[in-house]
Amino acid sequence: MLDIAVSRAFGQHSLRATVSTITAVFQAVSQPPIAKFADVFGRVNAYLACVALYVIGYIIVPSSQNIYAYAAGNSIYILGITGLFLLQNIIISDISSLRSRYFWTIFPSIPGAINVFVAPIIVDSFLSRSLDLWRWGFAMCKCSLLSRVTVLMDSHDHDPYPSHSHHPGPIQGHTT
Repeated sequence: MLDIAVSRAFGQHSLRATVSTITAVFQAVSQPPIAKFADVFGRVNAYLACVALYVIGYIIVPSSQNIYAYAAGNSIYILGITGLFLLQNIIISDISSLRSRYFWTIFPSIPGAINVFVAPIIVDSFLSRSLDLWRWGFAMCKCSLLSRVTVLMDSHDHDPYPSHSHHPGPIQGHTT
């Protein structure tokens, strides 16, 4: 339903398929560069960068005035959300035991399972009033995200070892 409202707002329904293809390609090819970024600059910094891309993308999407700005915002959002999912799995793998890893990998997806049933009700309540309110469908949840991200950023300490390869091991620095 939201796609219909977006297509109607811009009057370029044929380009929605192109936007979907572009975002799918971005999602597919962005994981290796994001993983390398996390390796070089640290997981926390990469996570914060992905949150920034996510938020910037979803600021651009509801404020877009044409399909091209919408495509750019959606692509930036896809880079952010893909990185968040990737880094979430990497961080969970780092901090969980092998025995409980499956549970902790699935656990963050529980809100998404609830959202599948709640989001259509909320979107329909907006779009039943006017299809021009589609922008609120994108912007509404991002406002709550900013408050959650602020807590993460406030608790962010400088990562003294941005990569595992730079961590001092038991032998490094030891001279005989």
